Amino acid sequence: PIRMFPNLITEGDSWPHFEKLPNGSKWQVLAYCSEGKPVCLYQKYGKGFVVLTTLRQPNFKILENYYANCMLLKANLSVGSFTMSELKPGPGSLDIKLAAPPPAGSSLSFEIVDAKNKAWTFTTNITGRSCSLNYVVEARGNSSVSLYVNTPKERVLIFNRRIAFPKIFEIFPNAYRGILSTKRRVENVSFLIKLAPATEDLTSAGITLDFYDSSSNLVHTAEITTPTNAVSEIWAPVPLPKTLGAGGYSVRATLLKPGRIRAMAETSFEILAPKMAQTIIDEDRTFLVNGVPFFPLGIYHVDNDYEKVSEAGFNSCQFWKWMLNFNRYGIPTGLYRATANNLKCLFESHHGGEAIIKECTDGYKDHPAILMWYVADEPAEGSETGMKMTNDAWHKYDKNHPTYLVSCRPDLFKMHHVFADVMAFNPAGDVPTVVKWIKDAQEATGGRKPLVLVPWSIPSNFDTVRRIAYTAIVHDIRGIFWYCWKQAGGGPLGIGLSQKPDYQTKFKKLFEEIGCIQTALLTADRRTFEEGDVHGIVCRGRSPNERAAVMINVSDKTLQAEFTIPEIQNAKKVFDAFTGKPTVMENGLFKRQLKPYEVVALKWE
Repeated sequence: PIRMFPNLITEGDSWPHFEKLPNGSKWQVLAYCSEGKPVCLYQKYGKGFVVLTTLRQPNFKILENYYANCMLLKANLSVGSFTMSELKPGPGSLDIKLAAPPPAGSSLSFEIVDAKNKAWTFTTNITGRSCSLNYVVEARGNSSVSLYVNTPKERVLIFNRRIAFPKIFEIFPNAYRGILSTKRRVENVSFLIKLAPATEDLTSAGITLDFYDSSSNLVHTAEITTPTNAVSEIWAPVPLPKTLGAGGYSVRATLLKPGRIRAMAETSFEILAPKMAQTIIDEDRTFLVNGVPFFPLGIYHVDNDYEKVSEAGFNSCQFWKWMLNFNRYGIPTGLYRATANNLKCLFESHHGGEAIIKECTDGYKDHPAILMWYVADEPAEGSETGMKMTNDAWHKYDKNHPTYLVSCRPDLFKMHHVFADVMAFNPAGDVPTVVKWIKDAQEATGGRKPLVLVPWSIPSNFDTVRRIAYTAIVHDIRGIFWYCWKQAGGGPLGIGLSQKPDYQTKFKKLFEEIGCIQTALLTADRRTFEEGDVHGIVCRGRSPNERAAVMINVSDKTLQAEFTIPEIQNAKKVFDAFTGKPTVMENGLFKRQLKPYEVVALKWE
């Protein structure tokens, strides 16, 4: 049996890992953390082995891996490496490399059994020190897959896994929870279509989308063509009529191959009218607060200093449940003080369980202070079940606010973002690190979720705050929450922006400066670009003919920039957005020497 210990870590605020093992140690490393330190060790003991782990939440996948290795050893196979394709319809393969030759006459079997007990078996002999097995998954729905090693003496089960294989054709609602607003609508709304052919040929198949209102009236139709025959996800852009009113809608999708219908699928979505206590996310990942575009500029750990935080120019703050501060009439004065100071609250419970989440939403989902609900802060591996429960519960009891999660692990971005509507991350570093983490997050989310940056508020030089903020803006980040106003745990208490009045003044000036290019933050008509180390964003202004561009030299070197901004070629007048002074540009050519991390903002008509 596998014993997992210790189950309690008492080492202060350190990250959960072991130190470097001493020479001659009997322990061997199974896994390392992102800092390169051991997190899982094992040692043979009697007929089995002992595993030590510092992982806070060991999960089923880890145990399944241990079990598979135990069973391979039982079959006298010393495994050097094992790789296997993602389990999905269509062809797949697995490869095993062995550290020593197997017993003569050994073979490998891979079996798939669907819910109707139809079985597919794939077998190959194991010769030498490597073995490859190709297979084809044709099963649909709930199935089981098993891998066996067959030796002259016995048949050993390596793993058995239950899996639900997808249908050949499915459709899902738009990216933000199947919710749109009546107040603001971008040109196209994208619906997710999943294709999962096994042996079927879906190349150039047609898909018809019929849209119906709650009274089953056909209100719109769109058509697309499948671009590939592979298992794939397609975000199909549909120009929905902006006249569609508030209410529920259904989408009936038909997949057609010339001559006959292949499959049908259905989904639904909802259009909401703005209300006084509402935050939803539009198709371009912009926050809509009461139907109006909003860019959060927030800070953590306000410690009831709402007036000072607001005076420094912030429009949002992180808010713990215990800061509700009920008065003798049962009124949560913390939320009302936040509202009185024009602050929206990122609500963090720090207590799990559906009952507690229901209590929070019942009490405060209609409060004008609420911006988002916090799902998890820097979750570790193995916490998927808890994150899913928490996210599902917030969604179950409130459709008028998104959920939020912070990650400190780029290697886990792809897993983390699934469990929240808003993906936040806190890169501990300067501009190069920030750029890399933003791109990692954009790739992990497929560009379908708003990203929020969580940078440090009191670096040794305030210039770092400013350049990180503009780096975030030009890379289409949809909000910034700085850490922190006053440290409340996990480090020296009281440390934060509250102890730096000079920085508070500089933050206020920075926010006034950002206000000059607010269109870059709130418009749906925008594009980002990179010209070497000059990264920028071009966007529409407040008026129909106004445009703006924000650029930053993301390097620590002076450079000579020279490139064309097409949108500026026919401009009548170009101004510096920060100073209002005219800027000369001929035919849209931007030609200028830029200092390290220099920011340039332009406006024109």
